[in-house]
Amino acid sequence: MEQQQRRVTQKGQRARSALVEAALAVFSKSGYGSASVADIVDSAGLTKNHLFYHFGSKEALAAAALEQSQTIWRNELAMPAEVFPDSARRLGFCIRRLSEGSLQGQYRLLAAMRLDRSALPEELAAQVDAYEKELVEFWRRLLKGLKGEGSPAPKMKARAMATAITWQLCGAAIADDGKNGMFAAQAAFIGSLLGDGGGQLSS
Repeated sequence: MEQQQRRVTQKGQRARSALVEAALAVFSKSGYGSASVADIVDSAGLTKNHLFYHFGSKEALAAAALEQSQTIWRNELAMPAEVFPDSARRLGFCIRRLSEGSLQGQYRLLAAMRLDRSALPEELAAQVDAYEKELVEFWRRLLKGLKGEGSPAPKMKARAMATAITWQLCGAAIADDGKNGMFAAQAAFIGSLLGDGGGQLSS
C-alpha cells in the first residue's frame, strides 16, 4: 500500500513539474492573456483535468511558474554570487553566467508577463512586480558595491542603472530566439561597460 501511494505521489509530482515547465515556456512566449490552458497542457503532454486537479486554475499555475522562476534565479545566480568577497568578483561571476545564456528563461518570463501586465489578475500582477523589484534590487546592491573611476555614467543613480540593466536583459531575452545569441551578447556588453568597477554610483 505504501509503495503504491509513493508511486502515485511520484506520478503526481512529475505531472506538476511537467505543467510548471510547460507554463514557463508558454507564458514566456505568449504572455499570460494569450496563453491558453490547451496550449499549456498540450506542451506538457497532459490534459486539462491534470492542470485543474493540481493547480485549480491558470492563474495558480502561472503563480507557481513565477515562483519556480524566482527560485531558479536565486539558486543559480543571486545566492552563488554572495560567496564572492567583493562586488567586482560578484559582477564577473554574474556576467559569466548570463553570457553563457544561463537564466535567459527567467528574464524572458518576467518580460513577457510584465509586458502583458494589464491582462494579469491582481495577485499575479503583484507577484510579477515583486519579481521585478527583486532583480532590480539585486543589481542595485551589486552596483552600489562597485568602486572606481571612469564610470560609464558617473552621475547615474544605482537604482536607475539597475533598472536599465534588468530591462536590457529582459528585452534581449525576448528578442533572442535561442539561436541568435542576443541575450549572451547583451550580458557581455553590460559586463564590458561595468568592467572598470562601475564608477561612482549613488543610492
